[in-house]
Amino acid sequence: MTNSFWVIPDEIKIKTPLALLREQASALTTMTKGLLVGEVKTGELGGRYITVRLDITVPSLNAYRYTVLEYIQPPLIFPGTLYDRIRDEQSEAFDEYGFTQAVRNILSSEQAQRIIEALLAQAQDSS
Repeated sequence: MTNSFWVIPDEIKIKTPLALLREQASALTTMTKGLLVGEVKTGELGGRYITVRLDITVPSLNAYRYTVLEYIQPPLIFPGTLYDRIRDEQSEAFDEYGFTQAVRNILSSEQAQRIIEALLAQAQDSS
């Protein structure tokens, strides 16, 4: 039998950007009773980075998709670059707290509220 040199932790204590964005996607879907659906997509960039994207889809508008934000991270998660697609801004997230606060600022912004209101109005009109 081969001896392994890997050290695998017994417990994972990090809340990843993926987990946080999935929670927010689920909350949007629940709060709008499915008129707007939060979706999280992952990918890779150049084999060196992981991308995590939060979208709003509107099923009643031919599955229209609006990208809210995108996070590009190294395998170590932080630091990474957070792209606010609503306000066309970017910032760096150096840790879980900073990432969480930045996401909170994006999702609770006046611009995000206006987009949600407009998409909900159109979703209601087309259902």
